[in-house]
Amino acid sequence: MIKKLFEDQKDDETVIKIFRRHWLDLLPTGILSSFLIIFTLGLFIGQTFFSINKDLEKMIIVLESVFVLLAVTFFYVKWALYYLTIGVITNERIVDVDQNNLLSRNTASATLENIEDISVDVTGFWNTFFNVGTIAVMTAGEVPNLEFNLIKNPEGVANEIHQAIELAKEKEAKNVITITGNEPDPSN
Repeated sequence: MIKKLFEDQKDDETVIKIFRRHWLDLLPTGILSSFLIIFTLGLFIGQTFFSINKDLEKMIIVLESVFVLLAVTFFYVKWALYYLTIGVITNERIVDVDQNNLLSRNTASATLENIEDISVDVTGFWNTFFNVGTIAVMTAGEVPNLEFNLIKNPEGVANEIHQAIELAKEKEAKNVITITGNEPDPSN
């Protein structure tokens, strides 16, 4: 049995690429969590130089431990949301899985035939420096447009989407030839 990456993945659907947000998305949370842990450890070390009531000292140690636990948990939750939010290119469609919080996930997809346009937006010094941007996939009809934010190497991912679309068109053309037994008219 094939391991499925998302809920409604078909058995004959081949995954071409999985992409995630850039690690820069985790940087502010990592810096904040690290600062909180270092600050708490500084308080813990600092309290050894002062004479404090033993009961108060025990209470401070418990509060510091809770503070460190909260900082680590805060970072872990942000990392889990980062890890579980993915974009998937398959041989049939593009899937956008957004993990909103630990208990909420949105999944949207668009078949390769319905994709009309793909645009890449890399704005700002840091995004240009780290090659991070937004990929917007415009679709036909009532299919929702897909947007992938803070994607590393957005031009490369957009090129892989274009290649998947071209492969799907070639496969469809071969299916038309097989069904009708005639080659498509090259003048069209």
